[in-house]
This record gives sequence, structure tokens and C-alpha cells, in this order.
Amino acid sequence: MAILVVNAGSTTIKYKLFSKDLTEILSGVLDKTDNDVESTLKKDGSKYEWVVNQEVFQSPASTILNEVKEHQLDFIAFRVVHGGEDFREPQLISTEVLEKLEKLNNLAPLHNPPAIRVIRDFTSSINLPMYAVFDTAYHATMPPESYLYSIPFEFYSKHKIRKYGFHGTSHKYVHNRIKSLETRSSKIVSCHLGGGASITAIDNGIVMDTSMGFTPLEGLTMATRSGDIDAGVVMYMARELKIPIEEINEILNKKSGLLGISGMTSDMRVLLQEEAAGNERAHQAIETYIYDVRRYIGSYIALLGGIDVLAFTAGIGQGSDVIRTRVCANLENFGIILDETINTGKINVSEDLKISLPASVPVWVIATNEEWQIATEARDLFSSR
Repeated sequence: MAILVVNAGSTTIKYKLFSKDLTEILSGVLDKTDNDVESTLKKDGSKYEWVVNQEVFQSPASTILNEVKEHQLDFIAFRVVHGGEDFREPQLISTEVLEKLEKLNNLAPLHNPPAIRVIRDFTSSINLPMYAVFDTAYHATMPPESYLYSIPFEFYSKHKIRKYGFHGTSHKYVHNRIKSLETRSSKIVSCHLGGGASITAIDNGIVMDTSMGFTPLEGLTMATRSGDIDAGVVMYMARELKIPIEEINEILNKKSGLLGISGMTSDMRVLLQEEAAGNERAHQAIETYIYDVRRYIGSYIALLGGIDVLAFTAGIGQGSDVIRTRVCANLENFGIILDETINTGKINVSEDLKISLPASVPVWVIATNEEWQIATEARDLFSSR
């Protein structure tokens, strides 16, 4: 038995092959650049890289299936970012399911269409059970007071404008790992800090709130996204500055966040270097980022009525000891104190690591594995047929 997981985005297509016991066999990435597509494959302890044409990115099924042809596939699982209110659990993919998903494209125009395109390519290339696992599904337990916006109710009832939340697959993986690592793990604040970033409040496995909203634009300051912003700013940009709505969307999603404040880069590693060299804009960008993370952690501790575990994951969460230190620096009153003899120097953490003092609320760095979580959920559905 082998399980293929495909995670298709607008510029990258990632895939992993797992055995029946969910051991990773191989992994690959198709990375779209301006001129071609770079293909990377890791298996048997070796890494292979080569260039393929743009057509492969548009229709990747035959290329990916060729890389896994030595293994008998039992099913294929796909990450789909937005499941709306219809899809709260993994789904066996059918024509009806794909048609419903296409109706959600306007809710996630950058994420869902590439996933659906790739799914259709696979369904026309091989006859196997295929499953969709949704990023929004884990957040479906949020109560109405968390997911409703304070606008006329018919915008929700008629148009489904509400908070959905994202990175659910990663937050669910973090929750499950923490449960296996800590005996007391009811109240978890999970910080997925990457290029896109979100924080989730989890109470006994139930998501009570999460920082991303109707789209992945809401919440924290991110690499190029603004995060929380007064809606009046958008109206001012449109009405007074005469900026077209599509340009505003481009500004808020691709030119804001760390990049917007620093004016130079969205890469936290570069910003930390620039800050050390005395760059004030780099310093301000980092401080704004840390401020947002802290205020969400604090508000979620209040929401949960306490905290049992604080977790960091994803590119910056796993990658930067400095950011973890600075985020936790003002959290001592919540019982959160890092052990800097463990945390310092731990960058690009690839295995779960506890970085808090014994007397502290446990603080963990969790090496997220969204593809593994997708494989697990799809396998459970496949086994229950």
C-alpha cells in the first residue's frame, strides 16, 4: 500500500509518497519560475534536480505518477485550501464534489483553482480513489461569536461572508503532536509562523478562534500581507487616493507586511541581519511582527481561560530562535519562560523540541508535516469504506 499526497499551489506543487504505516518514501516539488519549472525529488537519501517545461506544471499528473511508478498506489489525497461551509470533513472526490468546489473559487482565487486543475488532471490520468482534505475544515468548530463579522447578518446568511480560518491542517498536526508529548494539553495556542502566518486557540481539540478570516489576509502581519487593517483604510485608498480595487488587493496581499514596512524584503532572515546592522525600517518591521504575535497569544490565553502549551511551527516558528525569544520575552506573567540554553542556536528545527524551563508553561517547536496529516485523514476515510 502506498499513499500519494499532492499539495498544489499557484507557484509550487509539492508531493509526498507514504507507506501504509505513514513512513515517508519520497518527496518532490515542482517550482514554477518566470521561464521554466524546476523539479526536485528526494528519495533513498539522495536529492535530484532538473528542469521541465511549463506544460508539466499545468498538467503534472503524468510526471508525478512516473516518479512513484515503482510503488502500488492505493489512493491519492489532495490539499484543498478552502472548503467553505459545505466541506467540514475529508471528501471522496467525485464530479459533484468538484463542481461544488469550483463554486468556492471566488473565496480563494489564488489557492483553489490550481488545486482543482491538478485534481482533474489526476482523475483523467489514473483510476484510483482520490480524496480532498481541506485547510478550513479544522476550524469548522469555531462558535458563531468567533466566526461572525459584525455586519448585517444577511451578508453571512446569503453570501457566506464569515471567518473561515486557514492553515488548519498544520494546526491540527500540531495539536495531535502536543497531545502525544504532554499529559496536560487541553488549552493550546498554536503559532504557525511562515510567509503566511496564523495563530489558533484550541480547547480540548476544538478550535475556539483563529487569526485568519474570510481570506488569508486577516490577522498577523505576514511576509507580504498586511494582516488586520481598518476597513476605512481600504475605502480611503479607493475614494481619496483613487487606487483601483485590484491594485489595492495587490498592495495588501503582495506589497505589505514585512516587505511593506521595511521597504526592502519579506525575508525575516535578511531583516534580522539588517536590523543588526542598524537598519531602523528593518527593526520596525520585526517589532510590528512580534507585537502582532504577542497580542494574539495574549488574547487567546484570555479566551481559553489559561494556557497549557504554547507551540511554534512553520518557516519562522521553526526557523528563528531570535523571533521565538523576542515573542516570549513579555509573556512571563502567563508563566511562559524559555530555556535559552536550549532555544538559542536552534534554527530550522526539523524534530519536535521543548524549549521552556521546567517550571514554565511548556513551549514546543513542532516540525509541522501537513502532507503527513493529509495522508492520515485520507487513510482513515479510505479504511472506513
